[in-house]
Amino acid sequence: MISYDNSYPPLFEPMIDMMLHGIAMDNHKRIKRLGQLTAECIRLQDQLTEVAGEPLYSKKSLSTKKLAKFLYEDLRLPKKMRTRKRASGEKVRTVTTDEIAIKRLMNEHSKNERLQQAGVLILQHRRKYQLATFYSENRVDSDGRMRSSYAPYADS
Repeated sequence: MISYDNSYPPLFEPMIDMMLHGIAMDNHKRIKRLGQLTAECIRLQDQLTEVAGEPLYSKKSLSTKKLAKFLYEDLRLPKKMRTRKRASGEKVRTVTTDEIAIKRLMNEHSKNERLQQAGVLILQHRRKYQLATFYSENRVDSDGRMRSSYAPYADS
């Protein structure tokens, strides 16, 4: 039987090598892919604006305030809440438009066509936007290599 303790030690050396030496990047392909993902995000934003009847994005990405207004005021869906910790440590419940909330709303209101259309676009946009962050200029070091860190230890 393969156990956790037996399968991870052989990976330590390659992971340390990737952390120290990095992975060589093809800068031309990186820039091209970043451009493609950015264009796809803009296309999705335009489609979402069409469905919502107003822009739901801010300078960089989708606006959580505008999304909340669209979902909970315009579509009159029940608010999804999330417990968050303030810097002081106090726990507060706030309205959320995170991925889980969008998926739950879509599942609970499967006959709401406008929500279904917007939900798919919101989730696609968030995925593409997150992928684009991995292609940004600040992810590559001055030697043209991308580095990452790993913590392969699980709590027993």
